[in-house]
Amino acid sequence: MPQSLHSSTDKPVTFLRIIQLVLPIMFSNMAVTIAGIVDIAFLGHYGDSFMIGGLALAGSVLLLILGSCNFLRAVGTGFFAQAYGNNDAKTMLYQLIRLLSLAIFLSLCVIIFNHHIHYFFVSLLSPNQAIQGAFTDYLLLRLYGVPAILVTYVLIGWLIAIQKMSAVFIVQVGMTVSNIIMSYYFVVVNDWGVWGAALGTVYADYIGLILSIFFVLYTRPFKLPVKVIAFNRLWTKKDIQEIMQHSFNFILRTLLLSASLLLFTDLSETFGTKQFAANTIIWQIFMVTVYLLDSFAYVAESLCGKAYGAKNPQLLKNIIHTITFFSYLCAIGIGLFLWLFIDLITPLMTRDIYIRSLVHQSALWLSLLPFIGLGCFLLDGIYIGLLQTRIMRNYLIISFIVYLLLHNMLVGQFGISGLWIGIMLFFFMRSLAVIHLPQFFNSHK
Repeated sequence: MPQSLHSSTDKPVTFLRIIQLVLPIMFSNMAVTIAGIVDIAFLGHYGDSFMIGGLALAGSVLLLILGSCNFLRAVGTGFFAQAYGNNDAKTMLYQLIRLLSLAIFLSLCVIIFNHHIHYFFVSLLSPNQAIQGAFTDYLLLRLYGVPAILVTYVLIGWLIAIQKMSAVFIVQVGMTVSNIIMSYYFVVVNDWGVWGAALGTVYADYIGLILSIFFVLYTRPFKLPVKVIAFNRLWTKKDIQEIMQHSFNFILRTLLLSASLLLFTDLSETFGTKQFAANTIIWQIFMVTVYLLDSFAYVAESLCGKAYGAKNPQLLKNIIHTITFFSYLCAIGIGLFLWLFIDLITPLMTRDIYIRSLVHQSALWLSLLPFIGLGCFLLDGIYIGLLQTRIMRNYLIISFIVYLLLHNMLVGQFGISGLWIGIMLFFFMRSLAVIHLPQFFNSHK
């Protein structure tokens, strides 16, 4: 008799259950945003401006590297959730070992070739001499935290798949708090500058790894002795191809998404310094809402993957309908909040009256962005849970091509409004992937 990993999956998912799963991820994502500004905040008050520039530049490089490896969490969640729904403890364990092995291999590559990575990006970005020194110190030290981050990605994917969202929250809060304490100690108390900021973050990365290992061991849904592992079955050709296929799809998605946002930023700069600053403020506010709404995508990965693994199409439809309805209610609420209170938020981000007025003029676009963008965020979560990454990849390719062809024309025709219409068109095109859901259900009856 197969070991039961969870209670019955036949019960419909309620709004209360969605809230219970979403809230810890929302708070977790907010902790991530706080962690992202800690180093800059300390250096801004106690360091020189070139340190901030070097840190920001190195942060962009790390975002590209780590974002490209985020498939370890996303694809892992899909694998784990489906095996969890199917009560297949052995497959869960096999996939965990495979993805951990891949994370360790990629980490070793980063550590071994760290100076080559540094040289490539110095040649590509060509920072001035002062910024280059801070960039080098921060990047080379932060790269030693990559092993902890990549392994933590896999373990976080495991925790999300088995719906231990509170554990994810504790891990992220633990990393954020330790990052604040250690960065304060190294930067403010010891005056180690950008090197201290990097060291504090690396320590926090490994604290996050320790917490993740603890929660995976503590909350594991099964007990399997090592002797049940058939090591000759760990790396079959089929398994390798499956992991590589989903990983490639996700990496391509990440790179095209980054390229689209780079095009948006590049076009935004053409409107002048003041308008660019206003656009940056709007985008940063929007990114906070993305972190909030993306929590629904994380929950969709877990619930949809589990229901699909349990071969329960009715429950899967119930999950999609319930989470879609509730997430759009939240998106509408966030949009209304931004529309009504943008003039109270903007002074917190700039003292420039003219920039504030420019933000106010684009308040309509800011209030629409959460509603328009939610569809593609949520569909990414659904398709990751179903391991239908090919659909997600294909619609991003189509959306990128459309945006690439039309973004200059829209700006030329509608000015600053065309800039926001273009990025919303990009989000909307990605949302058209919803048309494949009925086909998916019909083909899996």
